[in-house]
Amino acid sequence: MSARFALAQAKLPQVADRSSSVPQVDQNGLVVSRFPADSMHFVVDLVAGLSLDMTSIPGGEFLMGSNLPQTSLGLSAQPVHSVIVRPFYLGTFSVSRGQWRFVQTLPQVSRELHNIFQLPIPIDVENQLPIDVVSFDEAIEFCARLKVRTGISFRLPSEAEWEYACRAGTNTLYHFGDGISLSVANYNDGITRPLALTTVGSKMAPNRFGLHDMHGNVEEWCSDFAHADYTGAPADGSAWTNTGDSSRRVLRGGSFLFGAESARSDSRYTQSAASTATGFGFRLALDGNNDFFDPILTQGGVVDAAEYSNPISAGMIVSAFGRNIGPSAVVVGGVQSDGSIARELDGTQMWFDASPAPLVSVFGIQINAISPPSLAGKLSTQIIVKRAGQTSMPMNVPVVTAAPAIFTLDASGSGQGVILNGNQLVNSAANPATPESIISVFGTGMGLTDPPTNEETVVDALPRKTVLPARAILGGLDAEVLFAGSAPGFEPGVLRLDLRVPGDLRQGMQSIVIQIGGVSSRPGVIFYVG
Repeated sequence: MSARFALAQAKLPQVADRSSSVPQVDQNGLVVSRFPADSMHFVVDLVAGLSLDMTSIPGGEFLMGSNLPQTSLGLSAQPVHSVIVRPFYLGTFSVSRGQWRFVQTLPQVSRELHNIFQLPIPIDVENQLPIDVVSFDEAIEFCARLKVRTGISFRLPSEAEWEYACRAGTNTLYHFGDGISLSVANYNDGITRPLALTTVGSKMAPNRFGLHDMHGNVEEWCSDFAHADYTGAPADGSAWTNTGDSSRRVLRGGSFLFGAESARSDSRYTQSAASTATGFGFRLALDGNNDFFDPILTQGGVVDAAEYSNPISAGMIVSAFGRNIGPSAVVVGGVQSDGSIARELDGTQMWFDASPAPLVSVFGIQINAISPPSLAGKLSTQIIVKRAGQTSMPMNVPVVTAAPAIFTLDASGSGQGVILNGNQLVNSAANPATPESIISVFGTGMGLTDPPTNEETVVDALPRKTVLPARAILGGLDAEVLFAGSAPGFEPGVLRLDLRVPGDLRQGMQSIVIQIGGVSSRPGVIFYVG
């Protein structure tokens, strides 16, 4: 575990990896797909059989609020504003009745906590229901008693922290999409009766950070003073307590009593800090001192590693661009003891659908990986990056049969191509190819090969030919293709074409375009003829 996960207090347990199945819904709120997401969490044992589960929330920047009509919200969610949130910890679940019962027995700090009576259901089930009818003041007392008991400075989240954690990188109405239903949240849909609380986590609809029940079940107190809107709100994720009405605090997330709009990620209400009502609950927060920020793939930022264009194909070298997706310094992949290419470098993985890909190199803003042969025949692939125990939002990328692209010496995607002359020296203006000589052009995106590409192997004993026909156009003239396929000695996914330079090609700088299966590489790559 790296130093970035050092915890804020020595008494906190070590964080650990956790995997979740994150739902995505249609407009009706019905689950249409799920994706796997890793996150980090730790557990604080309170007493035998009772614990607190806290999720590590990576830092990041997001747009808080909404410009959509908000006809029944208690407070305005405008103006939309950018907020940078530092890493912190948030309760995986809202505080339960069992946890409340235990903390109620601890010595009073400032005020009493109200008694709760056992409901006519099994105690183990009732203890997993979220506590409600809780005032803001009681929630603060709960945190204070826990601090005395554990030495851990639990608190309530700020509004910005709550919304950032709820959204988990999404900009939809809810973290699972723009629809909502009782299959993913406990709210008042206006149809189903009776209305009642559900046990925490029972909807099995965590967000990407691993948080449950952020929409519905109980409204959750935040630490901010009440403000009519976001004019003048902090941009650093802190609680807004320097202005506003200190006697009133904000509730987020909606409850089982209220409708879909109240459960939106941006919905916000205000109540007296002393107010208790059915459906008022809370979840715990905690400062963190790690420096880990959320890995984010740039929209449209998964491209071929040669010319940086979409789409991609099976068995090619792919570049993914984003923020916080790798270490601060470049780490290059290597051969493992079994001869395979590493699928994790410095805590970073890149997944295509359900499996991690071999990695060529990783960096803070770029990952180079080898797309799996299993993409052949697919129309798209879902890509996620896993970095130090946290999963990025998934990105769907189109897949084509072949996507040829030529590597360039400066890695810009245009200019001098990576081309060897017959003397095995790099082609350049100072070292041009001669007419009728053989040159080798290096690229990627060849599609299927015969025999099939084996991305596990670093060095192929024999070259693998492209299944689709290859063509090369040099300076507007067709060149004879002597070989098109994999490049022995290089990573899987590297394409090599051996071409004969046309005898009547004029001297000087010339363009080069290759085709695989009728698909052309991007213009702008050149080589020299002397």
